[in-house]
Amino acid sequence: DYAPILDALGVPHALQAELTICSSLLDLALGCALFLRWRPRLVLGFMLVSVLAYTLILGSLASGLWMDPIGGLIKNLAVIGLLLVSLVIEDSR
Repeated sequence: DYAPILDALGVPHALQAELTICSSLLDLALGCALFLRWRPRLVLGFMLVSVLAYTLILGSLASGLWMDPIGGLIKNLAVIGLLLVSLVIEDSR
């Protein structure tokens, strides 16, 4: 549930659903583009920037998410590593 996190960040209630939908659509679009192999280096770069951005923003403004037992933000460290490896591997394809 996104509402408690966005409330803690001070995001107005009127924008919470839209922000969640937009960020979900961005993730979906990037995932589909990568699956279809449309400009994979560009897509991987956008994925890396988006994961870094929301990890840094949420990590600094809602630091309790680092301790979330289901993964919260800590899983993003592995995702960032995998995206970097994917960028390197993509060069060899």
